[in-house]
Amino acid sequence: MPKSRKRRKGRKPVPPDRRRAAAAARPRRLSDGDLVCAAHVEENQMRWQSALDHLLRLSPRTPVPGWVGELGELVIRGERTPPWVFAQWLGRAGCRWAAYAGDEARLAPLAWSFARGHVGAGASPDDAVAQLLNPWVVDAWLFDRGAFDRYLREVAPVGIVDLCPQVRDWTCQPLRLLRCTGSDHGTDRFDDVLGEATFTVRRRPTEVATPEGQQVVARPLPAPGGGSLLVLPGVVVEGEPPGPLDLRTPTAWLGWLGRTVRTHSDKAA
Repeated sequence: MPKSRKRRKGRKPVPPDRRRAAAAARPRRLSDGDLVCAAHVEENQMRWQSALDHLLRLSPRTPVPGWVGELGELVIRGERTPPWVFAQWLGRAGCRWAAYAGDEARLAPLAWSFARGHVGAGASPDDAVAQLLNPWVVDAWLFDRGAFDRYLREVAPVGIVDLCPQVRDWTCQPLRLLRCTGSDHGTDRFDDVLGEATFTVRRRPTEVATPEGQQVVARPLPAPGGGSLLVLPGVVVEGEPPGPLDLRTPTAWLGWLGRTVRTHSDKAA
């Protein structure tokens, strides 16, 4: 007679349905893309701590310069956040949205203009693709081409515009060539080199004051409580600007700005 098979000692096998339930209960590790997407959603619901938690789980290969510090400041300040800081955060959140969900067909001509200025006449399509998410390309699409209005309508937190209504006028503000005329605690003063306007730009305590006499290309925007603010830090410009310089046409100023950034990088090297 064949020998009977002995029963194996140890734990009883787990039924398949229990294995599936246990697997479903285990938290799924999100990819960096999923984490960034989740951070965007939470940020635009003003759930800054949750957005910050997602960003802190990113791997080192996915840098998010400035984003973590900005959310951390909002978490620490809480209800004591000044309205102008809320407005600046809203502008930067709009830039992040534009970079993340931007229309490549609309960004492409702007990226091409910057690439031709930055690389030169021999710029290739690959050079233009590399500039699609350039902050100044995104800035041009957001403020010069009106995408910021769409962000305020469709994405921005409900009620945030009532807190800082000046943001409704931001798409009307041009890029400017500014010269710093002095600094005080928390502000820099600028003259418009190509016009007659003057600006008092608010500055965070962690930001370095602009040296007197330095020229920068920047977009000063009306700030709640008076004065102006910058969404993107200004680009340093040395020497006299070429003339005529058209800062109201994005494809024109992006090419000039690309050349300026290249010249500044060559001198620094």
